[in-house]
Amino acid sequence: MMKIKEIKEYTDFLNKYQKEFPDMIYNHMMLPGEAADHIERGRMYYEKQEEGIVFLVKERDFYKLYFYVSETAEIHVPEGDRPRLLEYIYMEGREDPHVEKMRKKTGALGFLPCVRNKRHRALIHDEYLISLDTGRLREDLFWEYASEKDALSLCHLWTAMDIYNSAIPEGQELVEMIAANELLTIWKEGRVRGVVRVKQENRKTGSIWLVAVDGEYRRQGIASELYKLSLSVLKARGCRQAIEWCDEKNQAILSVSGKFGFQPDGTVSETYILK
Repeated sequence: MMKIKEIKEYTDFLNKYQKEFPDMIYNHMMLPGEAADHIERGRMYYEKQEEGIVFLVKERDFYKLYFYVSETAEIHVPEGDRPRLLEYIYMEGREDPHVEKMRKKTGALGFLPCVRNKRHRALIHDEYLISLDTGRLREDLFWEYASEKDALSLCHLWTAMDIYNSAIPEGQELVEMIAANELLTIWKEGRVRGVVRVKQENRKTGSIWLVAVDGEYRRQGIASELYKLSLSVLKARGCRQAIEWCDEKNQAILSVSGKFGFQPDGTVSETYILK
């Protein structure tokens, strides 16, 4: 594996192989902005294939792979010291031909289904909102923006949820999210019991990520309070609607988010793993 040091190197590779192999297929097209962020953080690599290329994003516990190869190619999975993950994103009911063809190749190499997420959307209604003027949510619950001293507690909550979730921040990325007031925490009995990330995607749309509640404090309404808090913060920032990605098997979160109007919009993300 070789590290990519600048975005031009990434785009030059893509342009080269797209011209060389007009029948190129891929598991998931990484946007230049995503690639630039990975490159800036020093975690993006590549390995040339006989008829294409694979990019690798090195996360805490795994590599996430992006194959761009000829339809007829035999692909090679890069060696690594951690599990390798593939993501497929498509509209439910009309799977992208690239996904269908690549899935056959990677399935033959031993990649197995790991998680299937669906994207949900909801309009932000005033009836769901709470006052942000006070830190008190209930008699026993308080909220505040996360600070760097909370980092260890946040990581513990997230990794207990899913260690292969590429949205889990670490290092400088986590510090930047804290500085941007994107991480909201709920406290009970003097400790962080819940966390959520909120992000303004554009002028009217915000996103909700990484909802996590301490296992010993579930079924106490903390997740509902996280949603009320998230929607209130997004509305205060000018958003009219919110989106989230959720594991289709996570009935606990789906039940909570459904109360706030979240419904699938047809976009699916499937992750496969090779350990």
